[in-house]
Amino acid sequence: MRSNEKSEATGATRCITEFVRDLRLGAVVLRRSPGFSTLAIITLGVALGLSALTFSIIDGILIKPLPYRTPIDWSALLGR
Repeated sequence: MRSNEKSEATGATRCITEFVRDLRLGAVVLRRSPGFSTLAIITLGVALGLSALTFSIIDGILIKPLPYRTPIDWSALLGR
């Protein structure tokens, strides 16, 4: 049992070490090409913002029920 626990700890340590190594490599690549980095960050920000906007619109229109229970309320709202 102890050898199994030791191998799990080694696997977790290796995973964290590889993650830190990948972060360092990513930082080096971003520093080498600041124009591409800026463009990528702006693109990700716009995409995230549009996704949030789309969800908000769909949630407001389709998911949440409208506060009007009868069609007569709709006609009063539209002025007919």
